[in-house]
Amino acid sequence: MTNQYAYAMCIIIILICTIAGCVAPPKESPVSQPSAGNPYGSSNPSGNQVVSVTPSPTVNYLNDATPFQTPVTPTLGFHTWVPTPAIREDQVCLIYFTKLNATFAVSKNAKGFDLKNPPMYINYTITDPYYITGTRQSRSSTVDSVSYKELNPVAYLEITARNRTSGEIYTQDGFGKGYGQYLNKTIKITKPDDLLIEIGGYNVTATIGVWAKPIGNFGENETFTKTECKSASEFGPNKL
Repeated sequence: MTNQYAYAMCIIIILICTIAGCVAPPKESPVSQPSAGNPYGSSNPSGNQVVSVTPSPTVNYLNDATPFQTPVTPTLGFHTWVPTPAIREDQVCLIYFTKLNATFAVSKNAKGFDLKNPPMYINYTITDPYYITGTRQSRSSTVDSVSYKELNPVAYLEITARNRTSGEIYTQDGFGKGYGQYLNKTIKITKPDDLLIEIGGYNVTATIGVWAKPIGNFGENETFTKTECKSASEFGPNKL
């Protein structure tokens, strides 16, 4: 009886061990290894637990650089070089320009110039002529008075060219004061001399330009690229 009981216990123990040996312990999921395509490992290896790797913020093997600039297609640029035109013998250039404003008082100024190669031209333009208006008795038998509008008879512009030392006058002309009431006029000076050019006026506003030949009156190094030049044939005495 005792032997049978011991034999039964041995059979039970063997069965228990056999059953326990058939259940294998759980295997650990292998750690994902970095590869060339993904240095931080697979984001989901075979459906197992995700293993994330946080890179160190101090690791940097890249150099600072400027973003790529798209090259601009080059274009051809054409620059026209304009040579300074040569001054001809018969050309005169504007050597002086001024504005005279003698609206309420007599104004007078003077400039000097050694004219070696004449002629010299001085032209003026009355820019704001002053008119007077009124009525006067008519000579007609049908009307008693008529209205009138005329240039102020006391207004004048006088231009004088004289010898600087002796005071001898070579030319004197202008607007009003017995010279006529031309709003534009050109005065011609043909005497080579050390000139004193006087410009005076009253009750008048005007622009005055003085023209002379560069050749013979100025040195070879003088340039006239920033002023107006024209042929002397375009001028004439008392040209209106």
